[in-house]
Amino acid sequence: MDNAISSHEPTPEERHRAARAVAGQAKDADELRELLAMLGLSPAEGRAPVPRPRRQPANRTLTIPELTELFQRATASA
Repeated sequence: MDNAISSHEPTPEERHRAARAVAGQAKDADELRELLAMLGLSPAEGRAPVPRPRRQPANRTLTIPELTELFQRATASA
C-alpha cells in the first residue's frame, strides 16, 4: 500500500467548498480565520462564487439564421 501524499492541487471549486465547510463548523470568526489559515485558504474563497465554464450542447438543432450563415460560408469558400 502506497502512503504517499497526493500532489493533487485543489480546483477553485474544491477550495470554495472547503472554505464553506469550515465556515459552517467554526464557533466564531476568530476560529474560522485560524482554521482557514491552517488549511491555506482565504476568507474570500468562501465568499466568492466559483465561475463554472459554460458548455455548449454537443448536438443541438441549428436555427435557420445559423444554418443559412453556415451554408453561405461553406459555398463562399468553395
